[in-house]
Amino acid sequence: TAAFLGEQVAGIERRLKAAEDSLESFASANQVVALEERAAEEVRHLAGRQAEIEQLRAERAALRQLIGRIEAAPAGSRDTRDLAGFPTFLRNTAVSQLLASLLAADEEVARLSGPRTERNADLRLARDRVRGLETRLHELATSYERALGNEIGAIEATLTTSGRRLATIPSRQVQFA
Repeated sequence: TAAFLGEQVAGIERRLKAAEDSLESFASANQVVALEERAAEEVRHLAGRQAEIEQLRAERAALRQLIGRIEAAPAGSRDTRDLAGFPTFLRNTAVSQLLASLLAADEEVARLSGPRTERNADLRLARDRVRGLETRLHELATSYERALGNEIGAIEATLTTSGRRLATIPSRQVQFA
């Protein structure tokens, strides 16, 4: 009886070892380690990315509205300097430098406008410089608005991928169980 039971125990130990190895292999291959923690982390990640995308959408909408208002104004009364007051641009050194150049060009036009006529070459050059700087500021704003759109698209793609990964966690838990 003792020998028979010893053989049975040895057989069960082999099957148990094979089952444990199989379970460990499955867990490793399917990344089943700490599924609850992983699911919670995925949810935190998704929530953070959702918040980020909403912030970017709001920024893009505000910028698009500002650009639209500037573009809708009559050509002579467009003031692209309003773009420099946009919160993101306030922190941008390139925009700050562009605005400083624009203000200096405005001062040059004001200085030349008094004693000179509109046909004066220096005055025309100064006005052309102002228009060029305003165009650069406008182009910077529109390219930033496009970049925001691209960034939103990229985040949406990662959200889709993250959502798919999160959706697989419950099925892995069932398989593991």
